[in-house]
Parts: sequence; C-alpha cells; structure tokens
Amino acid sequence: MKSEKHDPNSLLIKRGDSTNRIFLLKFGTIDIEVPLKNGKLHFDVLNSGSCICIYSAFHEERKQKFDFRCKTSCSIETIKAEDIISLEKEQLELSDELRALRAKIENNEKTGFDFYRYVPPNMIGVNLTEEKK
Repeated sequence: MKSEKHDPNSLLIKRGDSTNRIFLLKFGTIDIEVPLKNGKLHFDVLNSGSCICIYSAFHEERKQKFDFRCKTSCSIETIKAEDIISLEKEQLELSDELRALRAKIENNEKTGFDFYRYVPPNMIGVNLTEEKK
C-alpha cells in the first residue's frame, strides 16, 4: 500500500482519468463533483473509511465518471489491482475472499467496497433496465 497526503481543495481524481489503483480514505473528507460547462455540480461527500475506484482498477476501460476533490486534509492509502492479485496468490487465507471479490468486480456486481461503481459503457443500458424491474 502506498500512503499519500493531500491538502484541502486538491483534485485527487479528475473525471476522465484512468487509474489502476484502489483508493482508501483513512481520514478526511472528499467531495464528489460532476464538472459542468459553467462550474460543477456537487454530487456527494465521502468520509473516512470510504473506498473508491475498486471497479475501474480491474477493468481495461478505467475512465472515471466524477471528480474526487479533497474537502479537508486527507490521508489516502492506495493499492494497485496487480498487488491484490499477487496477494491472492501469496496469502492462502485471503485467496478465497479476494477471488470472490474479484469475480464480483469482473461481473460488475455490487460489493460493499465501492460507493461509486465503475459501469462499462456497454453495461449502462443493461443496469438501467435491471433497476426498473
């Protein structure tokens, strides 16, 4: 895991960015924003303990849908998806849980980890249809 410190108002992840890392917010507050032509739309707030980018870290199409901006000073831990796959092979006691989590991610199923799931472009219509049922 890699530790990072970010100042208030710093842009952690920009809409359209590609990342192969999962972000864990140790402490601080992150604003989730949607950039608009004339400003931004405040979408939500994440607090300590939140996890973002878990889905996009495991997919080839990794572009983010939101801006993630530090509202306060933040401490972030990040881990590469490849490192999780290595852990799965090295730590037998974790391998079943990590493999099950990865299977859910690859099938674009909901998990308790990511608040803002990555949805592949070809799955957006499918998810909307399923939610209406």
